[in-house]
Amino acid sequence: MRRRAGRVIALSDCGAAWSLDARRTGSRDAVPGWPAFLLRAQLTITYAFAAISKLNLVYVSSGVLAVYLRREYGPLVLSDTWFDWRGLMPLPVLSIVVEAFLAVAFWVLGSAPGAERL
Repeated sequence: MRRRAGRVIALSDCGAAWSLDARRTGSRDAVPGWPAFLLRAQLTITYAFAAISKLNLVYVSSGVLAVYLRREYGPLVLSDTWFDWRGLMPLPVLSIVVEAFLAVAFWVLGSAPGAERL
């Protein structure tokens, strides 16, 4: 994912409006919007599939989270009351909600000012 994002940034004129070079040489009023579109689409696909892949009974029942938080696996030393499924249940559900929100929020919140789709 990092390589793809790096290629998009390298091929786009990402410093045309807000970079230090643009301050010295004069920034442009409008820049192409396709790089922002591609990055937004890539992040949307990543977060959407992460949320979809977590929609299973094992993850939602906090079984995965309990395994990773155990003393021999995780960096945290927590009491055994934390490993009850009723105490951990909101955390996996919250992670699914946040990832689904981010998948939608990239499109709802709009693009950067001055970016046009060319």
